[in-house]
Amino acid sequence: MDKIRIGVVGLGKRGRTWLKTLQAIDTYEITAICDHIEPLVQEATTLLKEPEKAGCFTDFYEMLEKAPIDAVGVVAEPNAQVKLACESMNAGKHVVCEVPLSYRYQDYWDLVVAVEKSNVKFQMAEQARYRKFIQATRKMAEQGMLGKILYAEGEYLAYYGSCYCFRDSKTGKYLTSEEAKSNPNAVSSDRSSEHPIAYIPHELSPLLSVIKDRVVTVSCMGTKFGSYTDPAVPRRDFEVAIMHTANDTLIRILNGFTTPTPGHPTSHWYQIIGTEGSVEWKRAKWDQAKMWLKNAQMPDWAGVNWDDDVRASNIEHGGRDPFPLIDFAEAIKEDRKPEIDIYTAIEACVPGIVATMSVEKGGRVLSIPDFRPGPNRKKGEYPLDGEPKEV
Repeated sequence: MDKIRIGVVGLGKRGRTWLKTLQAIDTYEITAICDHIEPLVQEATTLLKEPEKAGCFTDFYEMLEKAPIDAVGVVAEPNAQVKLACESMNAGKHVVCEVPLSYRYQDYWDLVVAVEKSNVKFQMAEQARYRKFIQATRKMAEQGMLGKILYAEGEYLAYYGSCYCFRDSKTGKYLTSEEAKSNPNAVSSDRSSEHPIAYIPHELSPLLSVIKDRVVTVSCMGTKFGSYTDPAVPRRDFEVAIMHTANDTLIRILNGFTTPTPGHPTSHWYQIIGTEGSVEWKRAKWDQAKMWLKNAQMPDWAGVNWDDDVRASNIEHGGRDPFPLIDFAEAIKEDRKPEIDIYTAIEACVPGIVATMSVEKGGRVLSIPDFRPGPNRKKGEYPLDGEPKEV
């Protein structure tokens, strides 16, 4: 297999970014594009370098049946993605899926069972774990430089306002709350959950890649429903989750997308504290990453240059978008486990979904079931009881 023939389903803003990224990777050939909104398909064709090689579809099942594809890139609204992914795998196609995979808990059981029953590769396209800072921290942890990791935290603060809350059902364009009032085609969008903590993979995935652990319990609290910044936005401003892992590490995650903050429009931050050392990502553009080692005669933090190398100025997320897609292609060609396989993906997503349940229960501590097969669940089967429980 010289090239991976891929069909992309979901051609909104993020899906069109995927087209650009895939065309920058020699391993891929885009042979199909699909969206149920025809104007988005038409717009996407203008981004293709070789449009004559790509079939254009508004019917997903027709694409699966007729297009010459080896894999499907799923870049739809979160609550539509799992069904698209499962149908693709049932048709024998490898799947790479955008984050977050879904905002619905049951979807994750449907997805893991579908992957286990299939003979294809599944990868979540989460790119923050490929940050240079995270890669360096992971190497330090593997070498024992940080000792036993006791605490990790991440923050994802951004100011999107109401721009992902509504969309035009005819054109697919996102609308602000003001635009939605005067647009007869305005519908609610599930691109952004009412619970910001549900969009957790960009914080939890990198941290778990360092500590090599899984979350077993979570408690979460949030501000009231309805933004203080824009009361028309049906979202909570901030939610903060406290988590406990199987190997006794505490994790704190803070997410918020409706309040102006330093680093506008978006800011990620991480810290990891161990018995032998600590690392911390920078807080501002003028700042730098920091590290401290107990036995290295360091009275204070030392600044380190772990900024990402911007490898392609026209690729989003600091040039990191290609990395999960490259790994996915290599996993197919080498017939190996992808970097972010189904279990790694679920363990980076489900704690955020269970955290939303904790918010609704006033911050109660809830358990997070183990989605890997074991004594209580055979591979390819649903568990007898896979629901989170109060602890």
